[in-house]
Amino acid sequence: MIKRKWLSKLRKFSFVLLLLMTAVSYHPYFANIQVVDKLPNPLNKYIVILSVCTFLLYIKHILTIKNNFISKYILCIAASLFLSLISICIFDNNGYIEDIKSILLTFLFLTIGYSIKIDRWQLEGLVLAYSCTVIFATFMQVIINIGGFIITDGYIQYGKNALGVMNASSAVALLVMTQVSFGRKRLFCYLLYAIIFLLMVTIRARTAYLTLFLLTGYLIYSKFKRKQYRIHPLYILIPPLCIISLLIIPGVWKTLFGYVYDSFTQNHGGDITAGRTVRNISALNIITDSLFFGNLWLERKIGQVHNYPLRVLSSYGVLIGFPLLYLYTTLIVKSVRGMFDTWNLSNIGYIVMMVPMIISMAEPTFPYAPGTSTIFPFILLGVTLKNTTMNK
Repeated sequence: MIKRKWLSKLRKFSFVLLLLMTAVSYHPYFANIQVVDKLPNPLNKYIVILSVCTFLLYIKHILTIKNNFISKYILCIAASLFLSLISICIFDNNGYIEDIKSILLTFLFLTIGYSIKIDRWQLEGLVLAYSCTVIFATFMQVIINIGGFIITDGYIQYGKNALGVMNASSAVALLVMTQVSFGRKRLFCYLLYAIIFLLMVTIRARTAYLTLFLLTGYLIYSKFKRKQYRIHPLYILIPPLCIISLLIIPGVWKTLFGYVYDSFTQNHGGDITAGRTVRNISALNIITDSLFFGNLWLERKIGQVHNYPLRVLSSYGVLIGFPLLYLYTTLIVKSVRGMFDTWNLSNIGYIVMMVPMIISMAEPTFPYAPGTSTIFPFILLGVTLKNTTMNK
């Protein structure tokens, strides 16, 4: 009995340490080593080692998992491994391997999340701990690498998009917590949400804060539609007071609007998509000319396609890219169904998973990579899958 309790505590410690270490790795103390010295992030090797150790600690539970979605995940990995051999042997292209590595890592996170035993209070504590760690790492990036809360022409050179996903995932998880928390805890969640939004605007993670805005808008709409809001009479005074304050205090409205506007448009030379449209059109042309094998057959030189399904389809075609596209479609369908349900802790994984899924429409590697930025959504997805299976 004592040995089991010790092992259980070790598993949870390893799991929590892994999650928080992925967030700490984006602190400028570690991130700037990669930018300035051109060396790997010193925490990356420890994250890999800790990921494997955590997986092995839960291996007994992982081997007994019976879940339809996880079974599909395994089949897609197996099919991808087989097709990668065709890609290498016939087309002399090993780009497929990187996609498989990303999927394998997220599978590891997914199964760990499915295997952990965590109650409601521990889950809420985990969300708060991860969110605060992400806020700290991002805040230090803002202070050290940007110079404060100002909008500059440049970007954070390491992990801007990853930090965007991490912050947006944390903010959405906090929104879910506000639906089941009360009093000071709910107020604290709203405060963290506001800080996260300010940080995302400052680092100019545009797709991330647009995704957060979209999901927040859907939550407000669904709550009003279901008439689940119980508005305290004093709350009615807050919007008009805010509007009056913005109008009375000189320059406040202009400053706030200008801050967000500059974050979204500055230093793009009239192209708000930063060249994404041109590259995506090139990818569509490749698909039109070679539907089955994509650029494996044509071997055209194009820039990075910033849309995951479009990148996969143009790079490998329908035949070679099918397992990746099938897994992606299954994942997004499952997440969307969960998002349309009532927002609570039992389906938090589906809702948070919507963040990297939406961002994948404007980025080449999400929802799977980099793993340090997607670990939180996939672990929560594993927790949710287990809860769904147990409820059934």
